[in-house]
Amino acid sequence: MNTDAKGHKSKVAGQRSRLRSSFDFRLSTLKQRRFSFSTLAAVLVLVLLIVNAAMMMSYHMKEVPTYDFLAFYTAGRILNEFGPSVLYSLETQRALHREIEPLTDQRPLWAYLNPPFVALLFAPLALMSYRAAYIFMALVNLMLLIAALLIGTRSQSREMRWLCTLGTLATVPAYYAFYNGQLVCLLLLIFALLLHDLQRGHDWRAGVWLALLLMKPQVIVVPVLLLAWKRRFKTLSVAAVVAAALGLVSFAMVGLAGAREYWQVMQMSVTNDPKLAFYAETMHNWRGFFLRADLSKWTTLATVGACAATLALLFWIWRGRWQPDPQKLIALIFAALLVSPHCHWHDYVLIGLVFALLVPLVKDSSTMWLIAATFALASWASLWLPNNFSAVHVIAVASLLAIGLTVRSTKLNYGTADGHEDTKAQREMKGTWCLRVLVAIFGGERRFLYDQENMSPQAQNLSGASVLD
Repeated sequence: MNTDAKGHKSKVAGQRSRLRSSFDFRLSTLKQRRFSFSTLAAVLVLVLLIVNAAMMMSYHMKEVPTYDFLAFYTAGRILNEFGPSVLYSLETQRALHREIEPLTDQRPLWAYLNPPFVALLFAPLALMSYRAAYIFMALVNLMLLIAALLIGTRSQSREMRWLCTLGTLATVPAYYAFYNGQLVCLLLLIFALLLHDLQRGHDWRAGVWLALLLMKPQVIVVPVLLLAWKRRFKTLSVAAVVAAALGLVSFAMVGLAGAREYWQVMQMSVTNDPKLAFYAETMHNWRGFFLRADLSKWTTLATVGACAATLALLFWIWRGRWQPDPQKLIALIFAALLVSPHCHWHDYVLIGLVFALLVPLVKDSSTMWLIAATFALASWASLWLPNNFSAVHVIAVASLLAIGLTVRSTKLNYGTADGHEDTKAQREMKGTWCLRVLVAIFGGERRFLYDQENMSPQAQNLSGASVLD
């Protein structure tokens, strides 16, 4: 009897040993392939970053673009030479544009659209030559972008902080932000400070940052609606006070006549007036999407319906008690961009904050490199989409997929559903499900990690835990 029992125990021990050896072998293979694939993703991000830098340098060597930055530079010159009362005079802006580039008469006017207080930032730049001011603005934008992402990843490792920065710089929105000399990197910094204080319960400071989003008024709409719905009245009260102060400063600058001209310019923007270079049909929001779809009289109705549905989905995501976790904040960022009535490619530099918000969920550099490569590839691939598609929707799909991956990856970091801490082997096996979906994005082999059908039942249970729990 004892002999049979010993023989049975020896047989079971042998089976466990063989199972452990097989599992360890597959796990080592998994680690090697996972490392190689994430290395490929990192190389891809760096290549796209080099492409961005090379394109920027080539443009700087040839000529300085006269697009969005031309409007900002002109606003600074108007403050310096004519006074703020004519800041929104289209005739004055056209005359200054003609001095910088005579061919501007042959195209719509790149009018200054931001509030008056924003023009104060460009008065010092307007003392330089246009080319010098443009290059200086590019350097400032680079420092602002890095500062914003360092704030967003303040408590993360150095590798994760560099990953978020390089991943953002490798995207098309970052390229357009620098190429157009836009203010979006400052917007990125303010948004990062807003989200940082909302997460930590600093309502007063969050109100200040919320008000400063008025530098691009179209972006503030969704955050204000959400905070009002969640009854964050302290934040909204501070924002109202700061906004009132900025409004008084702006009115003191331009006066009643200038305020009327500003209102007229805003109306021309909303109606997509062909005299001004707003190009609503090229925007990457619901408005631009339905204008490209050419729905005729149904365009406005479809846009309003899509915006309402986006807000309803956002409120549903934020249901329950106040808890600004990363998934909810990511949804807020994309809702703000989609609903915004004026949103171009460069505004999507805010996806840098999406990277920063994903880091505490993923906690795995390999998966983060894959997510960064996915965003960068999606942004570049979108440039070749048909005209009736919007690049923003490609980025949105990629981001939603990344959010879904992090939900699974959360199991990787916090243990199983029954409250027990995962072993290292279980965490590695669960992480492969994140990689499986990302591999599908790149069009690679879905079975590059391991063949689940050939695994033992015990190993199958381990690998399937992330799907079942």
